[in-house]
Amino acid sequence: MRAIYVSAIAGLILNVAMLLAIPPGQKGYEGVAFTVPALMSGFQLFINAIGPAGGKFPDHHLDRGPALLRQWRRSPANSRMIYAFSRDGAVPGHRIWHRINPRTRTPTNSVWLAVVLAFLLGVPSLYQNAGYSVAFFAIVSIGTVGLYIAYIIPVFLRLRNRDFQPGPWNLGRWSKPIGWVAVLWVCFISIVFFLRRSTPGCRARRSAA
Repeated sequence: MRAIYVSAIAGLILNVAMLLAIPPGQKGYEGVAFTVPALMSGFQLFINAIGPAGGKFPDHHLDRGPALLRQWRRSPANSRMIYAFSRDGAVPGHRIWHRINPRTRTPTNSVWLAVVLAFLLGVPSLYQNAGYSVAFFAIVSIGTVGLYIAYIIPVFLRLRNRDFQPGPWNLGRWSKPIGWVAVLWVCFISIVFFLRRSTPGCRARRSAA
């Protein structure tokens, strides 16, 4: 629980600091938001504040290391999901993916499937159109919204099920109000994240996701 509080407070401080670092006016905003290559807007703030040489440090050290660790964490999670669904026969080729390696006693086939699929999803990023990978970021945008939808489906089903038996840890009488607020919030952001984050007159148009 303490980690949640620390993460929330640290994230709020970082977001407020980056928000205050954005130059005023539409031109200042566009100079950061439409940085090429795409998705480097955050690092553009560091470059504006401490110069090109110092601004490269967050890119090379503070982002790539955690990004690599995140991929290492997601690969086992993805392979566990593939194995679980394959074990229940819910994935094409399930007889292959749920096999356990007798030497490592792990589902190595599902691990390799997760790695190969992730690689194939990254291939479209090699195609750049004016410094922007249209196909790749479309996939990422859909995945971002789809992740929230996947999270909220069990909440929605729980709210619709009158026979649901809550566990020992629950929100009590606040469970349903908070659940419906969560459902409405995901519906709202699922629409907003597909909207353009720039006006028609701006030179670059991308969705918020």
